[in-house]
Amino acid sequence: MGQIKIEKPDFKYQPFILYACDENLRYRSSAGGVVSQLIKFMFEKGYVSSALTFEFSPESFYIPKIAYSYEDYRITGSIYHEIDIVSFIKKNINSFTDRFVVTALPCQVKAIKEIARRNKKDVFVISLTCSAQQTKEATYYLLDYLGIERKYVEFLRYRGNGWPSGIYIKTKDGKEYRVDNSYSIWMYIFHSLIFSLDRCISCKDTFGMNSDIVVADPWLERYVKNEKKGATITIANTEKGYLLLENAIKDKYLCIKEKITKEEVVKSQRYTLEKKYVQRKYKKFYKKMKNLFQTPFYKNVIFKRFPKIHVRVLAFLTHKILFKIAGEK
Repeated sequence: MGQIKIEKPDFKYQPFILYACDENLRYRSSAGGVVSQLIKFMFEKGYVSSALTFEFSPESFYIPKIAYSYEDYRITGSIYHEIDIVSFIKKNINSFTDRFVVTALPCQVKAIKEIARRNKKDVFVISLTCSAQQTKEATYYLLDYLGIERKYVEFLRYRGNGWPSGIYIKTKDGKEYRVDNSYSIWMYIFHSLIFSLDRCISCKDTFGMNSDIVVADPWLERYVKNEKKGATITIANTEKGYLLLENAIKDKYLCIKEKITKEEVVKSQRYTLEKKYVQRKYKKFYKKMKNLFQTPFYKNVIFKRFPKIHVRVLAFLTHKILFKIAGEK
């Protein structure tokens, strides 16, 4: 196979694998609690006086809100459904204080910074490394698969309580459901291409290079085998991001697990980077395939009966055939 042309991010600062020194927060969060702990640090040390947060609503799932203290901030972990936070920030920019922090996806970072600049506000943006985002229909499909009516969902959380953890659902009658993130129906739904956003097929920015800090899951063999509490690949992209990390470590909000190389950062996200390259190169083909997958017959008959086969065929097509064709020597 030839060489796949993956993104080669120009990280200016040393990448770390960090975790929240607060062990309870570390465990409750998606992957080490770095983002939640950083936001706590920023509030308590006066770096910011407001933040974008999210609150669970049984009707809408996660909705954006503004927190004016860390006590108002909600630790939600990863959210796997689209939220138009750019429109929310644009509409509510005057309700944010002059210095605020936002956690966003790479495709949202530039717009958020531009809105803040035009309104003469200082925003600090933390980007989540992103493989793809899902429509809410992905979650609806999971609930249908589990036999849970949406109107009975009292609470849903996509990640948290260890790493890599999984989805937790509580219904109004007190029943609890847990679905692992790995090798489960949710993994098949997430990687099926059926529910991912159309724009994800064209994505060229996995790491959110315009953010102040980027965080990622440490998908390296030694972490996949041994890490249970959670840890986060963390990289500063700007000087203020670097200084914030330095001070958060110095004040023992964040603990260092190890320094890693830039090559290891890329290696940890290799599958996503290769997949995105192939999707971009064969964008028309993927869009046609996605349209086929989204027909009611395919979703409700084929995929519902054979989700594992669907994902394996898709993986075979991508890795064994299109990767070979797309490889460039």
